[in-house]
Amino acid sequence: MPEADQVGDKFHVVKLLFEAGQSVRIGEKNIINTEKREAYEDFKKKEKAREEKCQKNGKQYKKRKFEFNEKIFSNGETQSELLTRSRYLLYKFPEQWNEKQEYRSKILFSEFPKLEKTYKLICNFRNWYSKKNIGAHELFLEKGLYQWYEDVEISGITELMNFSSTVERNQEYILNYFYNNGASNAKAENTNGQIKKFINSNQGTRDRDFFFFRLTKYFT
Repeated sequence: MPEADQVGDKFHVVKLLFEAGQSVRIGEKNIINTEKREAYEDFKKKEKAREEKCQKNGKQYKKRKFEFNEKIFSNGETQSELLTRSRYLLYKFPEQWNEKQEYRSKILFSEFPKLEKTYKLICNFRNWYSKKNIGAHELFLEKGLYQWYEDVEISGITELMNFSSTVERNQEYILNYFYNNGASNAKAENTNGQIKKFINSNQGTRDRDFFFFRLTKYFT
Protein backbone atom coordinates (compact mmCIF):
# COMPACT_ATOMS: atom_id res chain seq x y z
CA MET A 1 0.00 0.00 0.00
CA PRO A 2 2.38 2.74 -1.22
CA GLU A 3 -0.23 5.49 -0.86
CA ALA A 4 -1.19 4.57 2.71
CA ASP A 5 -0.38 6.81 5.70
CA GLN A 6 0.55 5.34 9.05
CA VAL A 7 -1.53 6.90 11.83
CA GLY A 8 -0.62 6.74 15.52
CA ASP A 9 -3.62 5.37 17.37
CA LYS A 10 -5.06 8.09 19.59
CA PHE A 11 -6.34 5.63 22.21
CA HIS A 12 -2.85 4.29 22.93
CA VAL A 13 -1.22 7.75 22.87
CA VAL A 14 -3.69 9.10 25.44
CA LYS A 15 -3.34 5.90 27.48
CA LEU A 16 0.42 6.54 27.75
CA LEU A 17 -0.31 10.14 28.74
CA PHE A 18 -2.63 9.06 31.56
CA GLU A 19 -0.08 6.50 32.76
CA ALA A 20 2.50 9.27 33.04
CA GLY A 21 0.06 11.34 35.12
CA GLN A 22 -0.78 8.43 37.39
CA SER A 23 2.94 7.75 37.88
CA VAL A 24 3.32 11.23 39.35
CA ARG A 25 0.39 10.60 41.72
CA ILE A 26 1.83 7.23 42.78
CA GLY A 27 5.26 8.84 43.22
CA GLU A 28 3.79 11.36 45.68
CA LYS A 29 2.11 8.52 47.55
CA ASN A 30 5.38 6.57 47.67
CA ILE A 31 7.05 9.54 49.36
CA ILE A 32 4.46 9.36 52.15
CA ASN A 33 4.83 5.57 52.38
CA THR A 34 8.61 5.99 52.67
CA GLU A 35 8.17 8.49 55.50
CA LYS A 36 5.79 6.05 57.18
CA ARG A 37 8.27 3.18 56.83
CA GLU A 38 11.15 5.25 58.18
CA ALA A 39 9.03 6.38 61.12
CA TYR A 40 8.15 2.74 61.85
CA GLU A 41 11.82 1.68 61.69
CA ASP A 42 12.69 4.45 64.14
CA PHE A 43 9.78 3.40 66.38
CA LYS A 44 11.05 -0.21 66.43
CA LYS A 45 14.55 0.86 67.47
CA LYS A 46 13.19 3.01 70.29
CA GLU A 47 10.89 0.22 71.46
CA LYS A 48 13.75 -2.27 71.49
CA ALA A 49 15.88 0.13 73.53
CA ARG A 50 12.99 0.72 75.95
CA GLU A 51 12.41 -3.01 76.33
CA GLU A 52 16.08 -3.62 77.15
CA LYS A 53 16.01 -0.77 79.67
CA CYS A 54 12.91 -2.22 81.37
CA GLN A 55 14.55 -5.66 81.61
CA LYS A 56 17.72 -4.14 83.03
CA ASN A 57 15.79 -2.20 85.69
CA GLY A 58 13.50 -5.16 86.47
CA LYS A 59 10.40 -3.32 85.27
CA GLN A 60 7.50 -4.71 83.27
CA TYR A 61 7.65 -3.89 79.58
CA LYS A 62 4.37 -2.89 77.95
CA LYS A 63 4.39 -2.80 74.16
CA ARG A 64 3.21 0.43 72.55
CA LYS A 65 1.23 0.72 69.35
CA PHE A 66 2.84 2.44 66.36
CA GLU A 67 1.05 5.58 65.21
CA PHE A 68 1.88 7.68 62.17
CA ASN A 69 0.38 11.14 62.34
CA GLU A 70 -0.65 11.99 58.79
CA LYS A 71 -2.01 15.39 57.96
CA ILE A 72 -5.84 15.39 57.86
CA PHE A 73 -7.57 17.85 55.54
CA SER A 74 -10.86 19.69 55.80
CA ASN A 75 -12.71 16.91 53.91
CA GLY A 76 -11.63 14.37 56.53
CA GLU A 77 -9.07 12.61 54.31
CA THR A 78 -5.43 11.94 55.13
CA GLN A 79 -2.67 12.58 52.59
CA SER A 80 -2.64 8.91 51.53
CA GLU A 81 -6.44 8.78 51.22
CA LEU A 82 -6.48 12.02 49.25
CA LEU A 83 -3.99 10.68 46.71
CA THR A 84 -5.76 7.31 46.43
CA ARG A 85 -9.22 8.79 45.97
CA SER A 86 -8.02 11.36 43.44
CA ARG A 87 -7.15 8.70 40.87
CA TYR A 88 -10.27 9.03 38.72
CA LEU A 89 -10.68 12.79 38.82
CA LEU A 90 -7.29 13.09 37.08
CA TYR A 91 -8.78 11.32 34.03
CA LYS A 92 -11.42 14.04 33.62
CA PHE A 93 -11.45 17.66 32.55
CA PRO A 94 -12.35 20.15 35.35
CA GLU A 95 -15.82 20.76 33.88
CA GLN A 96 -16.55 17.01 34.23
CA TRP A 97 -15.89 16.90 37.97
CA ASN A 98 -18.78 16.58 40.39
CA GLU A 99 -18.95 18.85 43.44
CA LYS A 100 -17.06 16.41 45.70
CA GLN A 101 -14.27 15.89 43.15
CA GLU A 102 -13.93 19.62 42.60
CA TYR A 103 -13.47 20.23 46.33
CA ARG A 104 -11.00 17.33 46.58
CA SER A 105 -9.00 18.66 43.62
CA LYS A 106 -8.54 22.06 45.34
CA ILE A 107 -7.06 20.35 48.40
CA LEU A 108 -5.00 17.97 46.25
CA PHE A 109 -3.41 20.66 44.09
CA SER A 110 -2.81 22.92 47.07
CA GLU A 111 -0.92 20.13 48.88
CA PHE A 112 0.80 18.64 45.81
CA PRO A 113 1.72 21.46 43.33
CA LYS A 114 3.71 19.03 41.14
CA LEU A 115 0.52 17.04 40.56
CA GLU A 116 -1.36 20.21 39.62
CA LYS A 117 1.33 21.14 37.10
CA THR A 118 1.20 17.60 35.67
CA TYR A 119 -2.59 17.67 35.39
CA LYS A 120 -2.60 21.03 33.57
CA LEU A 121 -0.03 19.81 31.05
CA ILE A 122 -2.08 16.65 30.46
CA CYS A 123 -5.19 18.74 29.82
CA ASN A 124 -3.24 21.00 27.44
CA PHE A 125 -2.09 18.01 25.39
CA ARG A 126 -5.61 16.54 25.30
CA ASN A 127 -7.01 19.87 24.12
CA TRP A 128 -4.40 19.97 21.35
CA TYR A 129 -5.21 16.34 20.44
CA SER A 130 -8.97 16.96 20.27
CA LYS A 131 -11.32 16.47 17.33
CA LYS A 132 -11.76 20.24 16.92
CA ASN A 133 -8.24 20.42 15.43
CA ILE A 134 -8.88 17.80 12.74
CA GLY A 135 -8.12 19.42 9.39
CA ALA A 136 -6.32 22.38 10.98
CA HIS A 137 -3.30 23.87 9.20
CA GLU A 138 -0.02 22.00 9.62
CA LEU A 139 1.79 25.07 11.02
CA PHE A 140 -0.92 25.61 13.64
CA LEU A 141 -0.70 21.99 14.80
CA GLU A 142 3.08 21.93 14.92
CA LYS A 143 3.25 25.25 16.76
CA GLY A 144 0.87 23.96 19.44
CA LEU A 145 2.81 20.74 19.83
CA TYR A 146 6.24 22.44 20.00
CA GLN A 147 4.88 24.82 22.63
CA TRP A 148 3.74 21.82 24.65
CA TYR A 149 7.20 20.22 24.35
CA GLU A 150 8.71 23.43 25.70
CA ASP A 151 6.26 23.66 28.61
CA VAL A 152 7.04 20.06 29.59
CA GLU A 153 10.79 20.73 29.41
CA ILE A 154 10.39 23.78 31.67
CA SER A 155 8.28 21.79 34.17
CA GLY A 156 11.09 19.26 34.68
CA ILE A 157 8.57 16.50 35.41
CA THR A 158 10.40 13.31 34.44
CA GLU A 159 7.29 11.24 33.72
CA LEU A 160 5.93 13.81 31.26
CA MET A 161 9.35 14.37 29.72
CA ASN A 162 9.51 10.62 28.97
CA PHE A 163 6.06 10.77 27.38
CA SER A 164 7.04 13.91 25.44
CA SER A 165 10.05 12.06 24.05
CA THR A 166 7.78 9.22 22.87
CA VAL A 167 5.47 11.71 21.15
CA GLU A 168 8.41 13.46 19.48
CA ARG A 169 9.76 10.16 18.11
CA ASN A 170 6.33 9.34 16.66
CA GLN A 171 5.28 12.89 15.80
CA GLU A 172 4.75 12.19 12.09
CA TYR A 173 2.27 9.37 12.79
CA ILE A 174 0.47 11.32 15.52
CA LEU A 175 0.03 14.35 13.27
CA ASN A 176 -1.41 12.09 10.56
CA TYR A 177 -4.46 11.73 12.81
CA PHE A 178 -5.36 15.35 12.00
CA TYR A 179 -4.49 15.09 8.31
CA ASN A 180 -6.61 11.96 7.74
CA ASN A 181 -9.95 13.08 9.20
CA GLY A 182 -9.27 11.66 12.65
CA ALA A 183 -8.43 8.18 11.36
CA SER A 184 -7.60 5.51 13.93
CA ASN A 185 -7.54 1.73 14.17
CA ALA A 186 -10.77 1.67 16.21
CA LYS A 187 -12.63 -0.21 13.46
CA ALA A 188 -9.83 -2.75 13.16
CA GLU A 189 -9.83 -3.26 16.95
CA ASN A 190 -13.60 -3.74 16.89
CA THR A 191 -13.38 -6.25 14.02
CA ASN A 192 -10.62 -8.12 15.82
CA GLY A 193 -12.80 -8.32 18.93
CA GLN A 194 -15.69 -9.74 16.89
CA ILE A 195 -13.40 -12.37 15.34
CA LYS A 196 -12.24 -13.47 18.80
CA LYS A 197 -15.84 -13.83 19.94
CA PHE A 198 -16.61 -15.79 16.79
CA ILE A 199 -13.68 -18.16 17.47
CA ASN A 200 -14.78 -18.70 21.09
CA SER A 201 -18.40 -19.38 20.14
CA ASN A 202 -17.27 -21.91 17.51
CA GLN A 203 -14.82 -23.66 19.84
CA GLY A 204 -11.63 -22.89 17.96
CA THR A 205 -10.43 -23.06 14.36
CA ARG A 206 -9.27 -26.63 13.62
CA ASP A 207 -10.46 -26.59 10.01
CA ARG A 208 -9.06 -23.25 8.85
CA ASP A 209 -10.57 -23.31 5.36
CA PHE A 210 -14.04 -23.92 6.77
CA PHE A 211 -13.42 -21.30 9.48
CA PHE A 212 -12.53 -18.62 6.92
CA PHE A 213 -15.57 -19.60 4.86
CA ARG A 214 -17.84 -19.13 7.88
CA LEU A 215 -16.05 -15.94 8.85
CA THR A 216 -16.62 -14.49 5.37
CA LYS A 217 -20.33 -15.31 5.63
CA TYR A 218 -20.46 -13.79 9.11
CA PHE A 219 -19.12 -10.41 7.97
CA THR A 220 -21.03 -10.18 4.68
